[in-house]
Amino acid sequence: MRLNVRIGSGGQLVPLLAALLLGVLAAPAAAALPDGRGYELVSPPDKLGNDVIADPIFGTDFGPLSSADGNKVAFTSYGAFGDSVVNGVFNTYLATRGGSGWSTHALSPPQNAVNTLDTSFFNGFNDDLTKAVMTGPFSPQPGAGAADGTENLFLRDASGNYRLVSVGAPANDPSFQPSFTDAADDMSHIVFSSPEDLTGEAPGITQVLYDWNASTGDISLVGRLPGNAVSPDPVAIANSSGFGQAPYSPFHPVSADGSKIFFYTPTFGDRQLYVRIDGTSTQQVSASHASSADPNGTQPPFFSLASTDGSIAFFTSAEKLTDDATTGTTDAGSDLYRYDVGSDSLKDITVDGSDSDGAQVQGVLGGSNDGKKLYFVALGALASGATTGQNNLYLWSDDGTDKGSITFVGGPVDSTNWSPSLLGFRRSAYVTPDGMHVAFESTSNLTPYDSGGHFEAYVYDAGTNTLLCASCNPSGDPATSDVVIMGNDNTIQRLAHSVSDDGSKVLFTTGDALVRQDTNGQPDTYEFEPAGNKVFLISGGTSSGPSEFQDASPSGNDVLFTTRQRLVGSDTDDNMDVYDARVGGGFPDPAPPPAQCSGDGCKPPPGSPPQPAFAATVTFFGTGNLPGASSKPRVKLRVSSRTVHGSKFRLRVNLPARGKLTVTGKDLIRVSRFTGRGGSFTFVARLKKSARKRLHQQRRLRTVVHLRYQPAGGSVTRATFRLTVKA
Repeated sequence: MRLNVRIGSGGQLVPLLAALLLGVLAAPAAAALPDGRGYELVSPPDKLGNDVIADPIFGTDFGPLSSADGNKVAFTSYGAFGDSVVNGVFNTYLATRGGSGWSTHALSPPQNAVNTLDTSFFNGFNDDLTKAVMTGPFSPQPGAGAADGTENLFLRDASGNYRLVSVGAPANDPSFQPSFTDAADDMSHIVFSSPEDLTGEAPGITQVLYDWNASTGDISLVGRLPGNAVSPDPVAIANSSGFGQAPYSPFHPVSADGSKIFFYTPTFGDRQLYVRIDGTSTQQVSASHASSADPNGTQPPFFSLASTDGSIAFFTSAEKLTDDATTGTTDAGSDLYRYDVGSDSLKDITVDGSDSDGAQVQGVLGGSNDGKKLYFVALGALASGATTGQNNLYLWSDDGTDKGSITFVGGPVDSTNWSPSLLGFRRSAYVTPDGMHVAFESTSNLTPYDSGGHFEAYVYDAGTNTLLCASCNPSGDPATSDVVIMGNDNTIQRLAHSVSDDGSKVLFTTGDALVRQDTNGQPDTYEFEPAGNKVFLISGGTSSGPSEFQDASPSGNDVLFTTRQRLVGSDTDDNMDVYDARVGGGFPDPAPPPAQCSGDGCKPPPGSPPQPAFAATVTFFGTGNLPGASSKPRVKLRVSSRTVHGSKFRLRVNLPARGKLTVTGKDLIRVSRFTGRGGSFTFVARLKKSARKRLHQQRRLRTVVHLRYQPAGGSVTRATFRLTVKA
């Protein structure tokens, strides 16, 4: 049964106009995809009117991310659909590829209704997306050990079981607020901070760092100084600077196996950098190795990254920590240091005696997993081709010599490549695991193409020492928009795979039409292949809205992007979906619907169950109080028919703005959903077990339906109508 409920100004629906605005009318033929790719719809065709999140806005939602093999995709939505049983603001799903298509299941555990952003969300995943860390508050709790309504950390496994990470008595304290910081690659260790003294060893310290061991279920204190004394000051995970001090797990403050954890203490002011080893000992990474102390005193170090095994760490500091350091007479510049954990040795790898302030290292873009290659930016001229005073991009390589070698890559480059945003997320550079390739953005003209001050994507190949522009228009036409090479999954502490591991593919989003098939003037997803210096359109190129690159598998064979355009026959709605442009991919379109019947041909065969009829249309007038509105709206309800058939029926609702709609009734199972935008949404209403029993016995049931709509930031609007349900 279908019950249509229309909420909005005058209750008017303009589906054709909406379809035109959203670009979801019949999709034109797509341009041929490169590499033998085929489109696959990853998100479910029926999302009950909800969008896949393409542009996270809260810092706790994230864009689609791919598993290492490309056969799983995690994504979020502000609405519930499919088998979701959560009532929170953020709904997380996992799509898995099968032989005939993608299937989606909800990851978020069942939760009671939540009316605010203070809701549960996912913090991080392992590479195959089989394990994830999740933060509460939870009510009910998904696992044992914590009281309902308290905020805690849980580890979810592939079977959907939850283990409490933030163990101890505070797990039952409503004021307890643990914060996930990083984890081992296999989630065998999870590191989190807390204002609580969970082990009884850090009284009075306002920020404590803990390591949860999955094999034992125990937590241990990370913030110990050399000699194992507990730090008397607050402790934080080592990370790149940012207002929120948000960690960047791709830079490995926690080693892949969890045996080494890099941390700061104190967290502000005269902080120092340490590494906790196997939970038994601590070494000071930023300790001076100079024969005499810096006359300007100590300076704070800034962790850049570590090798995946945690054996090598890089950091910058304006303090003279070695005898050959060149940070200037007043420590005005910073040098880049390399620390070897095994030998407890330190080297300044950017010694620059040609400038009074030394190398003046600005930041690090990334490095290889083994710590043998590192891309950094400095104002000093450290290699042939560089210019003193500009942001020169360099590659440092461990070539077996004492200091290694430095190669000039290009410049000037922009600080967005190494500086986090306000919340500590969102960088615009990506280095392949072997360090042989780096992709980054720059507004400077690093090739003959004139970008006109717009960001373009560049890719460097260390093997051939070549720098190419991936997003520069092959036609030579001037740029009109900025390129974006990072997807939107880095709020989940991952960097999107903008470059395939072998460097053969570079992925990005641009609003410029780089091929003739791109005709919409909107951002689209592209692939650049350095080998042939060719660019290819990945998304449809004709949607009236953006089609943004989100992530890719490490091989680059799976490219995830979000779009409203219908690119396959199974995509029949006007909502934001996630697609996989997969090498060798594609599934047959669903069979067309059967032809319409007429006359006796519409009669069901003998003995077949009766087909359900459509429910009547109900029109609900009233816009609700939108943000900034002060007066309560006038609400009218017009019901053209009050009769439906069967114990389950559909509600079609048109909301004027984002908000929360709840459908209740003494005979109905409560339905509640938060929507991130206005638009048309479908709810499925079901009778409770007791009501179904009465309906079966009496063949007719009269009930009352309550509608409650609360726009974001506005007041609640309610409406009630009576409904007759027939068996």
